[in-house]
Amino acid sequence: MSTAYKRPLSNTNTRQAVGFAYVWDEIGPHTPYGSKLKKEFRPYMPGDEGELRSHLDDMERLAETVCAKEMLVNQILSDLCELKEIGLSVSNSAAQTLSVPELFNIKSFLVHARRVRKSLADAMGEVPERYLLANTDDLLDVMDPSGEYLDTFFVYDSFSEALASYRKEAREIEQAVRRVKKGIRERLQREHGFFLTPKFELSVPRANRELLEKAEGIAELERTGEDYMNIVF
Repeated sequence: MSTAYKRPLSNTNTRQAVGFAYVWDEIGPHTPYGSKLKKEFRPYMPGDEGELRSHLDDMERLAETVCAKEMLVNQILSDLCELKEIGLSVSNSAAQTLSVPELFNIKSFLVHARRVRKSLADAMGEVPERYLLANTDDLLDVMDPSGEYLDTFFVYDSFSEALASYRKEAREIEQAVRRVKKGIRERLQREHGFFLTPKFELSVPRANRELLEKAEGIAELERTGEDYMNIVF
């Protein structure tokens, strides 16, 4: 491979004359990926004329068709702004369990990428194929088996039979605990005249020694907090 120096297709004077620096600064990427591509951009060199013309033709085509559709452009830009960098999470997923925020970011990426792809599909025949996003619906279906494609994340029971079983058992235990607490609250009210709050708490004034001693003598009541005026059971 030749290592000979290639002079860029434009010199400094030409770039200054056409306002290249201003135009380049006005290109504001809407995603981390666009920012990375802009940072890594390299100028076209002699021998790249065909690739440059092809790129300019694509830009002209997009400017005359897709970019002329204001609502479509605004929708695409809105979704692009929601795309976060997920490369590190995806790389780590092979060796470690991802956190819920990481899973949310990946699903959010897939949801908004799908919307961008759909928006571009509305302009099908006008968008060069190399600018179309890859279809990631299979991945999105795994993360959202409900098919609602909402920009949220929830660990569905359908992810694991064991998870569904554990959740069912947990719900049954919670219901049993609530029934027991309700029974205790009703009994304390009936036998001692104590009225517990919906949080199953009883606040006793420090000054009421008789009531305080009565509460402390009941096995079901346990001191959980206090301030300068009240003791909470």
